Amino acid sequence: PIPPIISFRPADYKFSTRDYQAYVENHTNILNKPHSHAALLQGGIVWRLAKEHFSLDAALHGPSSTVIQSRTGYVFGDKDNAWSLWDDDLVGDEADLICGLHKCYTGYGVQVAYKSWWPLPYTWDAAGVNMGFWSDENERWYQQRLWEILDGKAEPLGAEQWRNKL
Repeated sequence: PIPPIISFRPADYKFSTRDYQAYVENHTNILNKPHSHAALLQGGIVWRLAKEHFSLDAALHGPSSTVIQSRTGYVFGDKDNAWSLWDDDLVGDEADLICGLHKCYTGYGVQVAYKSWWPLPYTWDAAGVNMGFWSDENERWYQQRLWEILDGKAEPLGAEQWRNKL
């Protein structure tokens, strides 16, 4: 399978609901992979976005054959290596792509800004809104943001914009 790639946009690109629909399609393609139930194990914003695609029972289905064949993913074991437990993990940029990451040229040569429909995992965690569970306040924020996107009133934001918004 072809790995998902981060899309590039020209400087001053105006995002639309059509771009969001393309993001949802890409997001769905990522989450249809055998190992992608691991997104539910990430917690935070990645968990919430994956929850739209999976039942919560899917988190219990691992590991996929990918773990066994390629020996990639999470591994837990004892200090003497007498035993180990394996489970799936997201690979490469998948967590960021689940959040709708785009690279946008800034107009200064090849310099790019990272913008996403949803805050990237490290931005979410650094903002202090990841309390180890998805709160009612988090859900209200998520539903409001989704409404703004679908109504054409929101577009991808950069890390600093996310920090100010969260």
